[in-house]
Amino acid sequence: MLLQKHTQYLKFMKWKMSDEHMKLKEQSGYTMLVVLLVFTIISILGLALIGLTVNSTTSVSVTETKVTSINSAESELDETLAVVQNELDRINEKIDKNKIIDIDGAKLGLLNLIQELIRDNPDYEITYDFDLLSEGMLAANVTMKIPVDNSDKVLVKEIEFSTIADIFKYSTVTPGNLTLNGASYIEGDVYVGEDLYTSKSGKFISGSTFYPETTYPAFTRGELTVGGDFKELEYVKRRSCWFFSCYYYYDDVTSTFNPTDENLEKYFSLPPKVENQQEIDTSLKVLEDFIEPAEETIESLRFISSSYNRFTHIVKNNLNGFENNTTYGTTLVDKGLTIASGRTTVIHGDLVVNNRFSLKNASKLVVHGDLIVESDMELTKGAELEVTGDLKVTGNLESEDKDNSLIVNGSMLVSGNLSVSGYFEVQSDDGIIFVYGDALLSNVSFTGEMYSNDDVDLREEVSGNSTIYAKDDITVKQLSSGELNGTLVLLANGDMQLSNNNLYEDASKVMRVFLYSNNKLEIYGVGSNIEISGGIYGSDIILNAVKGKTYEGIKSYKTGFDAYEGNNYTYIERNQESITPKLSRLKVIYNKDMILNPPKGIPTVENISFKEVDRYYE
Repeated sequence: MLLQKHTQYLKFMKWKMSDEHMKLKEQSGYTMLVVLLVFTIISILGLALIGLTVNSTTSVSVTETKVTSINSAESELDETLAVVQNELDRINEKIDKNKIIDIDGAKLGLLNLIQELIRDNPDYEITYDFDLLSEGMLAANVTMKIPVDNSDKVLVKEIEFSTIADIFKYSTVTPGNLTLNGASYIEGDVYVGEDLYTSKSGKFISGSTFYPETTYPAFTRGELTVGGDFKELEYVKRRSCWFFSCYYYYDDVTSTFNPTDENLEKYFSLPPKVENQQEIDTSLKVLEDFIEPAEETIESLRFISSSYNRFTHIVKNNLNGFENNTTYGTTLVDKGLTIASGRTTVIHGDLVVNNRFSLKNASKLVVHGDLIVESDMELTKGAELEVTGDLKVTGNLESEDKDNSLIVNGSMLVSGNLSVSGYFEVQSDDGIIFVYGDALLSNVSFTGEMYSNDDVDLREEVSGNSTIYAKDDITVKQLSSGELNGTLVLLANGDMQLSNNNLYEDASKVMRVFLYSNNKLEIYGVGSNIEISGGIYGSDIILNAVKGKTYEGIKSYKTGFDAYEGNNYTYIERNQESITPKLSRLKVIYNKDMILNPPKGIPTVENISFKEVDRYYE
């Protein structure tokens, strides 16, 4: 029995050991399978990683090749432009030697330069065209396309040659500071010699100065060059009390920022493209280059005077005694002249008036010769004056009705003040107007070239193609709605200010103008709503603007508007952040036509310069 139990126990142990051995064999098989699976996965991942590494290395290699090719193309272009500049300097040396610019010679020199570029760079695609402009000016546009090695890209460079001064090639130029109070909108290249200030507050004056909250200014379609610092300008309202009297005032708080992409996004509603270009020539001395030569020219003109003793007719104080109100020969009116209402008088020869001269309502005088007035001259409602020669007035000239007409074929000299409305024209290409006193142009259609030895004011409406120089200040106020007809160039040796123009209108008044000030230029676009199509220049420039709608009225609650108390209440549309920058009430937009088709009298330079218009890849 014991032996039987022992035998059974041995069988049991043998079976158990056999079972455990089988389990160990199964576990060993599973382990081997897991190892194989892991090895397979690692192998697959390894191959994938090797592929990624190879692709990455290839991609980096391709990228580096492209970058190297682009840099090479850029360097090649810069070298080409350096050659262009050297050749241009050589052409300008010849011009300087001759003291005057020879347009035909300059064009031939530029053409040879371009042809040389084409010969030396057979891989370039170079196209060009020339414009011979009025006033003997030259412009040439050149486009160069440079293939980029190891790439399907082409580097495109557009440059422009011209005899126009650098400052006329920019939307906004100042050798000093540019201050942008609020939401002005600038389209085109901008050059700032010193500091640029940007603010979220507009500015307007209505008895007191107010700074309504709006948005930062906007830049588009151009490059910004700043020689100094970028600064954020904040107007902080303060309260001051003295005994029982309190008043508010504003502190100007400035902080400097770096023009990083983040800061440009922060401090401009449309951020500019900032470029560190070389300095441009911002000199254009109105007094030295234009006023004084004009004064010499006007004084050298031939004007007869009362000392001339060979008169055909000498009368006391009227011309009514002549048959059909017509005279022939040189006429002297010794004691002033009044031409009665509705009367037409024709003088075939020179006319000298020794005292005050007046054309009454709807009267007309035609002088086929020179007209000399040795005192004041006045044109009343609907009066017409036409002078085929020169006009000289030793006193003041007043023609202050919108229905008046004053036409001079030669030149005109006013020793006192000039105040003109209606139609006013100097027809001769060589004719100029020189005013020793102040000049006021109001509701006038003016064509010609005017020089003032003092201030110039433009009011209500001014149209026509004209260039106006002022030895002192120029103000432009109260222009009405609608587009400014014609092209106007204003150049002041003193300050220039535009304010209260196209007041409280929703649509902008488009003004084809170039504005130049040797001192401060300040423009308001809060109540005003204007679009300057041309360009602006000032030794310092201040632009003040908000967006959207504004209006003036008595104090009342208006949904969607904030009220500012002044002489009356000015209401400005709220939610300025949600209004598109293009609805700024002050827009400055570069107009290339001002260069390609400049009005008479626009200043030019005596050599040829070139400007990089654009550089891009296609």
